[in-house]
Amino acid sequence: MTVTHSRLISDLASADIASVSSLSNSMPTSAIILYAGNALPASGWLQCNGQAVSRTTYATLFASIGTTYGAGDGSTTFALPTISDAVTNVHYLIRI
Repeated sequence: MTVTHSRLISDLASADIASVSSLSNSMPTSAIILYAGNALPASGWLQCNGQAVSRTTYATLFASIGTTYGAGDGSTTFALPTISDAVTNVHYLIRI
């Protein structure tokens, strides 16, 4: 089944945070989704904003993407991908 960009945004905009959080169970680590809600899910996802995060805390994600998007401080952190969109309140989230 092919899902269009606008359909995905529409579906995610109508989903509540609990639905997106439960989506975590069926998505592999490092999967990236669009999320159009006003509040970000509390767990299971990080924003794709280029921030440096702990290699220990997010060991599974680090094992999956390594330093592909930046080495962070070179020893204890690594960078998340930076993905942005001109559409207001559309967030790109990466599965942790």
